[in-house]
Amino acid sequence: DPGPNDIARMVATISRAAAEASVPAPRRPWLPELAPIYNLKAMANPRTDAKLPLGVVDLPESQTQREVFYEPDRDGNVAIFGASGSGKSTALRTLAAAAAFTVRGGPMHVYGLDFGSRGLKMLEELPHVGAIIDGDDGERVVRLLRYLRGVVDERSTQFAAVSAGSLDEYRRLAGRPTEPRYLLLIDGIGVFRDRYEFGSADASAWFTAFSQIAADGRQLGVHVVMTGDRPNALPPSIAATVQRRIVLRLADAEEYVLMGVAKDILGPSSPAGRAILDGTECQLALLGENPNVAVQAREIKALAASLQRSGLVRPEPIGKLTDQIRLVDLPAGASGEIVIGVDDVSLGAAALPARGSLLLAGPPGSGRTTALGTIAAALARAGVRPVFLTARRSPLSGRAIWSEEATGPSDVAALAGRLADRIESLDGVGVSAILIEHLPDFSNGEAEFALDRLVQVALREGSFVIGEGETSAWSQAYTLSRAFKAGKAGLLLTPGDMDGDTLLGTSLGRIRRADFPAGRGFLIAAGRARKLQVAMEGM
Repeated sequence: DPGPNDIARMVATISRAAAEASVPAPRRPWLPELAPIYNLKAMANPRTDAKLPLGVVDLPESQTQREVFYEPDRDGNVAIFGASGSGKSTALRTLAAAAAFTVRGGPMHVYGLDFGSRGLKMLEELPHVGAIIDGDDGERVVRLLRYLRGVVDERSTQFAAVSAGSLDEYRRLAGRPTEPRYLLLIDGIGVFRDRYEFGSADASAWFTAFSQIAADGRQLGVHVVMTGDRPNALPPSIAATVQRRIVLRLADAEEYVLMGVAKDILGPSSPAGRAILDGTECQLALLGENPNVAVQAREIKALAASLQRSGLVRPEPIGKLTDQIRLVDLPAGASGEIVIGVDDVSLGAAALPARGSLLLAGPPGSGRTTALGTIAAALARAGVRPVFLTARRSPLSGRAIWSEEATGPSDVAALAGRLADRIESLDGVGVSAILIEHLPDFSNGEAEFALDRLVQVALREGSFVIGEGETSAWSQAYTLSRAFKAGKAGLLLTPGDMDGDTLLGTSLGRIRRADFPAGRGFLIAAGRARKLQVAMEGM
């Protein structure tokens, strides 16, 4: 405040005189400043998936302020940049909410990857949202990318068949007005990039898949809206696929220059959601009148409740591989196969051929005994009563499903000899499957030669032979492990990074033990590994 100087006295006197003389206020040559909040529910909404309300833009050259929209077919992928607290997550929530009101167009299915502060979690309640996946849930992140890549691949063929260049054209030409548009929201593209582009070979393969989705999705109705906290959060491969950028308040004034926008439009006092769009100041809309996260959650909840009554078709969910699966809930396998669990890719039944050798390995507590019992129960479902051999008393001992069993080196050696003789005499009834528990423990003992002979003879005659043992013990069982390692088939539970290479000559990539509860592992056959969760006999 400059205090009572001459200019201040003149302004006060003139203002008082104008008021006493009832002089009308002159017309301002500019519009008032953009409001800090625009309620999405009060904005004009075309109610079509081709045009979603985004906010209000200020156009000083024409002295107008008008609503601005996100038009997926034109804008394609969008990147939103801003510092913490600038309104990035709120912008994604606004688009997700706007995607619910598309009755004049086709349906819009929304998915989200949340690598930020869990600001998207509340969107899961909306019926048109298929899944909001935490960035730490690598299993579901990969499953969502696999699903969207499948959509892009399938639509490439479908669109080409009717010569469609956009989703609207395809709906019209193919007579499929309800074909959904997909919107993928990614909060924290920089974190996503760090974990996947610069991660293991398996992780980088999925970042490449994401790049393909971003590059090919626009004309196929699959669009990506992502947020980043700094200009270099986008790698060149993704930046090339972004058709529109929205710049919110940034942490450093020099970052505006790197973004190619004026650095005197936004500042530290700019409200959340104030942005630079196409070189012009803009205020992004939000659902309701308050940007507070708790208030936003209540608004989303109320919106979800009203949408539930509208009959929106639920998108395809992105499931999670559970660690509690009952064998009786799974279908029986096809002829010559047994179902033992659930496959990670399809979340359907995981089966293996009931012939040849199978190396079952894992560290203590990985669920080897349970897996062996599941295999035995699966064989029993197929009408096969296996032979059971174990080095010591086991929870599996004494079961009615065994056709024959033996415990301890002496008894195992005797039974193995009789079984081998029976098979060689062409009387192999009752030895179509053999389960050997703690197989490495028989090394250098009285049962080693008899067991090795039995395994060789049984495999030669087409029997199914399972050898189980702790991962570290297999390297010590040189003689007994040869047939199983040569078979290149196995079930590795809670494996380490090198277990696949060491035991079966098949790489498993980088392994995070936290992602492998008991019963989770890789089923390896013909040089290929697929993740699965082994079922339990009864729960």
